[in-house]
Amino acid sequence: MKKFGEPNMVNNLLIGYSTKRQLTKLHLKLAAIAFLLLALAGPKIIASQLRTETVGANVIFVLDVSLSMLAEDIPPNRLEKAKYIVSKAVNELTKSQIAIVVYSGIAYPLVPFTSDHESIKNALHGVNTNMLPIPGSSLKEAIEMAIRFKAKKNFGSNYIFLLSDGEDHLTIPNAILDSTVNKGFKIFTLGLGTLSGSPIPVRQANGRSVLKKDQDGKIVYTSLKDQSLKLLASKTGGQYKSILHTIDGVNFITTAVKEIESTYAASNTFRHYQSLFQWLLGLALVLLLIEIIISEGKYKLHQS
Repeated sequence: MKKFGEPNMVNNLLIGYSTKRQLTKLHLKLAAIAFLLLALAGPKIIASQLRTETVGANVIFVLDVSLSMLAEDIPPNRLEKAKYIVSKAVNELTKSQIAIVVYSGIAYPLVPFTSDHESIKNALHGVNTNMLPIPGSSLKEAIEMAIRFKAKKNFGSNYIFLLSDGEDHLTIPNAILDSTVNKGFKIFTLGLGTLSGSPIPVRQANGRSVLKKDQDGKIVYTSLKDQSLKLLASKTGGQYKSILHTIDGVNFITTAVKEIESTYAASNTFRHYQSLFQWLLGLALVLLLIEIIISEGKYKLHQS
């Protein structure tokens, strides 16, 4: 004690000092700072939770835009009929996500999965036989691209509706068909054209149409190749339908999809969060207030 001064003077200075209270005040300050830091971090808790189920289907339309689709055995021609069928079917598929692939010698993802059906119908207006750079008809490319599409909602299985005349210049390997099935796809095929066949009118640069001819100068006829379409549907668990009228195609698609929609549902969970900022800030202020109220020392009451 003598190191700090006269014992009596030091004792007078230390009158009322309490180590216990000093520690209490320090702990209150530290706790208040901790709660302030937590408040600034913006923690939240789940205040409520709602789980909903949306019934629907993932539908991919695959459109053949090869030159043979210009044949007019189904008026106005095979391609325009296919586009009209898809557009009408889209009006009915209000619960489904829809994507579109077009193909000739190569395939192109025209529309990724979307529920915006107006954008789908707008995209259909621009579909024509000149939109892809490589001629031909490679259904293999189209199927490979369709099964790579990623759906935004998982309704269960994905379903492909192929609209084509069945003329395919390349055979689809069994490995691709097996992959299609393994990934949960079924392919429904719609055959456009007649078995008797029709020539192919080709529009020239001057606006006139001439019939397509082969290297020998003979008019080329194209007919519906329904065997390949039937086989494709059969191997993937789908169905085949020969289409002559729009209503037949629309009914075929909507009937199949409604059966799908009644089977698969996508679950979505919506959570409402409540911020803890105000609670933590209030607690910190209360602790600081208590710290201020607590005196630094202990005082004795002296009787006069």
